[in-house]
Amino acid sequence: MSLEQIFKVIFEITTVRRSFAGLTMVCGVALSLHYVDPALRVFIPNATEMSSLLSFLGGSFAGYLSYSALLKIYLFTLNRNKKRREETLERLRVSNEKEQKALKIRDSLSRFKSTYTHLNELEIDTIRLLTEIDGHALSNDNYTLRQLSRNQWIWRVSELSSTRGIYKVHGYIAKYVIEQWDNEIKTNVDNFYEFENPLKDILLRLFPKENEIKNFEYKFYPFHEDKYNFPKIFIFKTDRNGATIEFEHRYKEALEEKYSQTFSDSLSVKFT
Repeated sequence: MSLEQIFKVIFEITTVRRSFAGLTMVCGVALSLHYVDPALRVFIPNATEMSSLLSFLGGSFAGYLSYSALLKIYLFTLNRNKKRREETLERLRVSNEKEQKALKIRDSLSRFKSTYTHLNELEIDTIRLLTEIDGHALSNDNYTLRQLSRNQWIWRVSELSSTRGIYKVHGYIAKYVIEQWDNEIKTNVDNFYEFENPLKDILLRLFPKENEIKNFEYKFYPFHEDKYNFPKIFIFKTDRNGATIEFEHRYKEALEEKYSQTFSDSLSVKFT
């Protein structure tokens, strides 16, 4: 095969990659014929065609090696840029998802805040139960639960039966509810601290654990009048003979901190 035929085969290659390979080989051959062939003729003076063939083969091999190196560099750069584009797109996707989620949470929280101001005491107490870390068991037909579920403010942790489950409010709802609850507790405890009432004096004297007396006597009507004026701190379970006095949830700890004392869980009163 003559050199003309070999070059013809190279230039008949149609794919881009093969065309580029052919081009580098042609460049290699051209450089080899220009620089290497004259040197070979010095060592092989009577073999012109042989020196040209050796130059051609050496140039082709050198060109192919150059093509392989350039191809690897190109593919590496291509893959690196592709990976960077994918990483950029992924970051944009994640950022967009976070933004959409944040907008959704802000909208949901705004709606909840507007609703919260219109809830009654029982409904608020129910919601507060659902801020507990492990959730709280409620009947599926609970009115407040249905309202919360309809607005997607809660999720069911587990199913206890066909009619009961353990439920929790979402974290951003729980945070708001607890903040409002903390403010309410602080206000009620501060009001109680400034409050003057004979029943209060008895409770503060008997509730500390070091006091072994956990029951006392009080007149029926004054008891109801005095407890009526209390901030929401105690639970009064009364009948016609007497009452048991316990703390509202979280108020025992708040009062203990306020008065720097440790209190018992309950007291008993007998009506006279």
